Amino acid sequence: MLIFGLVLAVLAIVQLSGVPAANEEVEFNHNQRVQNDFLEFQQAADVTATQGSARSVNVEAGTRYPNRFLLRNPPEAAGSITTEVSGFSIENARAVDSETAQFWAGSLREYDSSVVVFRPNYNVYDSAPETAYEHGVAYNRHPNGETTLMGTAEVIDGNRITLIAVNGSLSTASASALALESEPLSAPMQSVSVRDNPDVTGDNIILTLQTGMTQKAWSELLDDEPNNIDSWSLSGGELTIVLDEDVIYDMRLAKIGVGSGYTDEQPIYLANGAVAPRFVELGGNTISVEVRDQFNTVKPGVDVTYNLDDGQGYFIDSQGTNVGGTHVVTSDENGLAKVVFKPTGGTTATISATADFGYPGANPDDNEIIIFEDIAVISGGGGDGGGDSEINPAASEAFELKSATLTQEKVGNKNNIGVAYVTFENKGDQVSIEAVRINSFVDNSQSASNKKHPDYAVINGTQVFVGGDYINSFATGFKIDYQPGEEKTYRMEFWDEDGNPFDVDEGDFFIYSIEFEDGSISRYFVVPDGQS
Repeated sequence: MLIFGLVLAVLAIVQLSGVPAANEEVEFNHNQRVQNDFLEFQQAADVTATQGSARSVNVEAGTRYPNRFLLRNPPEAAGSITTEVSGFSIENARAVDSETAQFWAGSLREYDSSVVVFRPNYNVYDSAPETAYEHGVAYNRHPNGETTLMGTAEVIDGNRITLIAVNGSLSTASASALALESEPLSAPMQSVSVRDNPDVTGDNIILTLQTGMTQKAWSELLDDEPNNIDSWSLSGGELTIVLDEDVIYDMRLAKIGVGSGYTDEQPIYLANGAVAPRFVELGGNTISVEVRDQFNTVKPGVDVTYNLDDGQGYFIDSQGTNVGGTHVVTSDENGLAKVVFKPTGGTTATISATADFGYPGANPDDNEIIIFEDIAVISGGGGDGGGDSEINPAASEAFELKSATLTQEKVGNKNNIGVAYVTFENKGDQVSIEAVRINSFVDNSQSASNKKHPDYAVINGTQVFVGGDYINSFATGFKIDYQPGEEKTYRMEFWDEDGNPFDVDEGDFFIYSIEFEDGSISRYFVVPDGQS
């Protein structure tokens, strides 16, 4: 009886102290595995966002205790995974490339998101943290209010901005494993180059994130690595990041779905489907726009209406039929709405592309239209240099544009301004220039969103307005005789409407018209980058 009593006493002591201690270790080890599962989910979500493919990770939500002979265990601990409301916003971001500049024009862009949270329900380990995933980052929330990072994901990494929105609802508990899936809703992410307004001091790009992370955790993310952050602050669960000025950022956005009840993104703006067309040939060219959502992801199945607003020509449908000056095209699986435009004459054309998105809350003025303005029409050479329908005449007896080059010079009070030098050669009999005109000037798509348009040119000391009238040679000294085989070079510097020197970039081009003494006119497509 004494031995039996001693055994019972030992079992009681083990039950009261030994089992809880052993179970606490089980729960601690389980929590470490859950954290690893969330790190795996962070990686899976990143793959979904960057590649546009669904991923699934098993999270060991519940805790099971080992069998203990003659001893009792508490019930299995059932952990839960839920979602909490979050979000972020981007302000003052202006696209560098003109393809996306109509949407990314500096206005406030707000995005809804969610935080995915694992909450343990242990029987003994009462200091266990919650584990969360927000804005592409996995971290732990401790009972004392502190948070610790688990991974190395970066919202800001050098000049790269990466923000992943989570959409959907989760509220589930289990004593076994739960499948945590990430679905691509607006992915794969597209890069858009953005910057602040170069003409306004203090107009920095601002990122605002709703967050459950503490100052210390964000400091580890934002302060340790080289970045372009001017300042950041955390107040009331809202992180504000002010980025450095005069830096071009690679912005990448995506939206993924978890749980159920998530929604697809609606189309919200149009972008040029490729680099904005610089010219169209008389034989016809394919032009396109790309339908995108607010995360810059392409959207198929959207009707886009093309309209010839100015110029001469017509659109051709996919069967090769002339459909006139208006044509509706549905965006394909790549979000592209393509159309062939065939000019029938003239020197420039203006084409608009419009989409009526038509969903609740759509803003009819919010960049639903892209205008291809003053596209140059070229014929590919030929002619005798005298007809209005000819551009870049290059026949054996033509007055030919031989070259157009750029140099960096001081213009006004500014250094390193692009100035064009344009050379013409007379391949025919003696001719005299009576007057000149600059029909239009088109900025290179890489620079158009960040500078004003030129207002006039100074050509060998004479002012010629862009889009203005012919400048009569007798009043300005433009009556210039060319002998057979003679070449002459003209220096052309451009100025904007504010009277500031305009920096001509490689890829900019303009239409230049010459009226000869006999009344004939030749027009030239001038690309001042060494190519005529």
